[in-house]
Amino acid sequence: MVKNTLGRKLIRDMWKNRMQFLAVILLCALGTWLFCGLDAAWRMIDLSANTYFEKQNLADLWITLQPVDRQTLKDIQLVDGVERIQARATLAMDTDLPGDSSLMITAVDRVSEINVPLMYEGETLAPNDLRGCLLDHAFADANGLHPGDTIGLEWQGQTWRYTIRGTCLSPEYVALSKNLLKDPSSYGFIIVNHDSIPILPLSSVVAELSPDADQAAVKSAISTLYPEALIIDHASHTATHGVQKDVDMFRNLSYLFPLLAYFIAALIVLTTITRMLENQRVQMGTLKALGYRDGQMLRHYLSYALYPSLLGSVTGLIVGRLTLPDLLWILEEVQFSLPYRIQAPVSPGQIASCVLCVALAVGICYKTYHSNAREQTASLLRPKPPKAGKKLLLERWTGLWKRLHFNGKMVIRNLLRNKTRTLMSFVGVFMCTALLITSLGLQDSIQFFVDKYYKGTVKYSVRANLSGNAGDAEAYKKRIDAECTEAVMDVTVSARSSNSSRTVLMSVMEDQQLLMNFGPEESWAPMPAEGVMLSQKLAEVLHVSVGDPIQIWLTGDDEPILTHVESIASITVGQSAYMSRSFWEAQKKGAFTPTALHIKNPTEAGLRYLNDLEELDELIYPEAQGEDTLTILDSLSQIFTLMSAAALGLAFVVLYNMGLLNFMERSREYATLKVLGYHQKEIRRLISTENNLLTGLGILCALWPGRFLTGLVLKLAESDTMVFASTVELPSYVIACVVTYLFSLLITKLLTRKVKTIDMVEALKSVE
Repeated sequence: MVKNTLGRKLIRDMWKNRMQFLAVILLCALGTWLFCGLDAAWRMIDLSANTYFEKQNLADLWITLQPVDRQTLKDIQLVDGVERIQARATLAMDTDLPGDSSLMITAVDRVSEINVPLMYEGETLAPNDLRGCLLDHAFADANGLHPGDTIGLEWQGQTWRYTIRGTCLSPEYVALSKNLLKDPSSYGFIIVNHDSIPILPLSSVVAELSPDADQAAVKSAISTLYPEALIIDHASHTATHGVQKDVDMFRNLSYLFPLLAYFIAALIVLTTITRMLENQRVQMGTLKALGYRDGQMLRHYLSYALYPSLLGSVTGLIVGRLTLPDLLWILEEVQFSLPYRIQAPVSPGQIASCVLCVALAVGICYKTYHSNAREQTASLLRPKPPKAGKKLLLERWTGLWKRLHFNGKMVIRNLLRNKTRTLMSFVGVFMCTALLITSLGLQDSIQFFVDKYYKGTVKYSVRANLSGNAGDAEAYKKRIDAECTEAVMDVTVSARSSNSSRTVLMSVMEDQQLLMNFGPEESWAPMPAEGVMLSQKLAEVLHVSVGDPIQIWLTGDDEPILTHVESIASITVGQSAYMSRSFWEAQKKGAFTPTALHIKNPTEAGLRYLNDLEELDELIYPEAQGEDTLTILDSLSQIFTLMSAAALGLAFVVLYNMGLLNFMERSREYATLKVLGYHQKEIRRLISTENNLLTGLGILCALWPGRFLTGLVLKLAESDTMVFASTVELPSYVIACVVTYLFSLLITKLLTRKVKTIDMVEALKSVE
């Protein structure tokens, strides 16, 4: 009977204060939803990719050197820590399909035991099959090809035709794109036996290391044997680096922004539960007078916090795991070809966030109950006496104070005498505005980042990529009708400092090149007459600065270029090295053979000439590349959009809940004003003035912290190939401030309508 009585009381109290309980549920749900969702997303991507890589035996090292002969394979196999190796040849070849399509051919020596393809249709490739091939499943699907069809590969005027034995995916080609964006209709991969195309020399080795091997020691040993070898590991290989970059980004984002939202929710839950229990003082005294034991009452009042916080936390956990991973997986499929998705189990972090949310609410409830329960029953049966009034600091400035009208004095007294309530309302407005500025500023920064490179650093209109049989650089300049034409030679090199090494693309450029801005703030900077110029990110990875020595190793060359870092390029995209043409030619490492042309404002005749070139591979337009980059970064933008939605939801719940609690606490004051002759419009004006002051102050104080949070989140989301510049445009500030103010205005309108519902007798009665 006792239990049922307290149970009915709990249900009645929850219904009577349903808006406050609903606010606690929503705040706890918001506090766990974003964290649990992002945490589940990055764990799902990480688990799915690593399972795929492990099952298909992804290589640990990719070693490029020429030539690869049996002695080379024997030497590498004998390196301590190397468990298995396989030689192969790789090269991009055009196809004989309609349109402009090409394939990355992997000609394997013997059966693929490393980077084992995952079959979709057909059968695997036999080791003695000289006419068969395995084709990229996405490429085959986009071009309507099936097992049994034939496809031709063209290179240096020769054509090799293969019968498609099966379609597959390959773990090393998870991220395969000709430019920036994955386009399976025009670019894919094909796997053949090396004996079917012996003209293609073996040029690389993939290695599987033993589980206990020291990768750094293995790389060092191979570099000692073959200093000219270019060695790539998981940290720099496209397949694993791209996936790991997104995993790290989502993991970093899952901590900062959700924890800020969680912090706000915790503050408001603290205030809400504290006030609800303080309003139960008289009922606590009544229950004590009726003979209820302390343990019964404690369990009853702890239920005020336990049930709503538990319901909200579990709801946030479930909804977060069901929504955000699915959304982010769709965005990941734009970049990566992963064959399956494995949902990660609930992590300790997700459980901890729910437990912490519930423990915080229950702990606050227990503290508030305990402070009230220690009082005598007779004291609890009386309303809590108000604090003794005292003069405010502002009131001592009599000249200013006398100039204020009565309503202004009331508003200021109420704000300054109820410091906790004022502070919580201020914090709610402040943090919600800051989070809105952050989420909008992050999207501004992404757009600024893309424009900064493709409209600031890059000054050419089109880039023409050339094949290996390119002509003389000066001849192109004379024949292409354009405002400016510059030749570029891209070479894959191993850049090595005393602390680190990285396989990167080095661009050899004209001495007086004008179509790339490498200086600060997208200003022009000259190419170094000696030494090399490194991008910001490459300098960070190699731990070098201007003046430090550096070695540049070319494939197949047993003598490096010993030089120094002459300057750092202020560019935001890529890990790249740059060298002047004259310095390259002085090293006697080969002729300057263009692999690309940078062209500014070509005429129609100039474009026709380019398209008629046999050596033309493709034309790339910076504007289109910028759009592709935005598409790649779409997953990051979607996270920021979710942050905006979370901030808006948080703003509404916080402001409405705090406003409702404030109104309930001051209902006696409003009733007194009615007795003194105040009209409802005047009371509403008082409420609006107070809320507007708090809202305005919170908005103004949030402007700089919002900008600071933008930079902090970008730093966490930054990869080792991009440098994000933090920027918040004026419209974003305006939108964040206006949205917060409109929310506050809407909530004020909802609350002021309650003035006419005040029960005068209930509000004014008291126990004397």
